[in-house]
Amino acid sequence: LAVAQLTVGETTTKYASLADAVKAIETEGSVTLLADIDLGSACVTVPAAKAMTLDLNGKTLTSAASQTISVSGALTIKDGATGGKIVNTKSSGKAVSGTNGTVTLLSGTLEAPENAISAKTVHVEGGMAKANKIAVSGAGTISGGTLVSATSYAAYASGSGATLEIPGGTLPGA
Repeated sequence: LAVAQLTVGETTTKYASLADAVKAIETEGSVTLLADIDLGSACVTVPAAKAMTLDLNGKTLTSAASQTISVSGALTIKDGATGGKIVNTKSSGKAVSGTNGTVTLLSGTLEAPENAISAKTVHVEGGMAKANKIAVSGAGTISGGTLVSATSYAAYASGSGATLEIPGGTLPGA
């Protein structure tokens, strides 16, 4: 049973696991979720030198690992349907994390106890990032979307000399 499909150029291939679809990306590709996926205590990794667009397609990707998706390369998240989510259930977990990665949120919802997105470079153009602590952490831009923190900062510029520009979006108070 296929749970994800990878599209590179004109070629689309279905995979039985999300990890296999990501592993098959040579330099860049678009992965679409075909079913809800529970990774258990595992996470998905987008390695350096790979650029991936993840279409949640109205599905939910869940993990109880430290992060649901670890990003060293570039990850763009969108939801081509409605209701798509990336969820982390670990008490100190992050939905998407990448010390050296770039994360762009176009649509969809990211939920986590610690951080929804924590990356070296972050761009939020739409969607929602919800966390008990920091919704978005890193350097970059927030030009749309909604960032929600239950107990801390909705957005936090982290790193020496980091700048987080916020020309748009909604940051409701806790």
